[in-house]
Amino acid sequence: MSDVLFEHPSQFREKRAIWRLFEVAPFRLGLARGRIFRWFGTNIPLCLIGMQGDLDLVLSLKGDPSQDFRQLYETWEVKTTLISRDGRVSSSKSSPAKMNQLLGQMKKYRHTGSPCVGLLELFIYEDGALEGLQGPPSTVFNLIEQRRSLLARDQLGYRMIHLEHNRDHESQSIPDYYLGLKVVLFSDSPRDAAPLVSAPRTTEDNEPFRSLTKLLEAFVNSEVEKGNIRYGNCAVTFCHACERLITLSPRGVCVCRYCNADLISQMG
Repeated sequence: MSDVLFEHPSQFREKRAIWRLFEVAPFRLGLARGRIFRWFGTNIPLCLIGMQGDLDLVLSLKGDPSQDFRQLYETWEVKTTLISRDGRVSSSKSSPAKMNQLLGQMKKYRHTGSPCVGLLELFIYEDGALEGLQGPPSTVFNLIEQRRSLLARDQLGYRMIHLEHNRDHESQSIPDYYLGLKVVLFSDSPRDAAPLVSAPRTTEDNEPFRSLTKLLEAFVNSEVEKGNIRYGNCAVTFCHACERLITLSPRGVCVCRYCNADLISQMG
């Protein structure tokens, strides 16, 4: 695995992959599953509600007419899994101990009052790994089934997005952190960009998660009123350098608009 993306630390890779997904429409269409996408938050620190840790991904959605357009929130732990040209699978969280740690993290989200919790796995293929294939290699299918069985046992959701690293696109890109990532569709519909393999148990939201979403909603509403962003194309994160919530640019700019700190390299 020689591509530059594969040589970065896993936390860097996960953060940049999430932000790349925000920049392309299939991400929003796939995760919304026909509902109204409003915004998503990434790397949101739980210290905002007096707790430790952070949320990898929070989705703010509106339900369909049959649900009276009810406000919906989903929380997803994100992990990246690398696939080499010869089909080898490499993951920093593949051992039983690491998977148990991952399950514990998702259960913590549930205990904070999040109504819908699951794992979003980003399969990142090395440049050329999918050449001649109509779908993921068998090694990936086997891993998906293992994950599905494990997460379904605890009624946790499981969905995935397939990404390919394109070295030519990377060399032509201007932003330093583009990394040549493109979403891979194995069907004709963008809605299938993030297939749901295991449906999570959904409950009512509760404290302290409810207080966190109120805080995030107030921030997003304020940014919309200022004209900084618009609903449906809004990503929120936290700058640890100036300790404030900020919105991300959809153009791949990875610095804080207030203090110019490098957001990608920040560790929460």
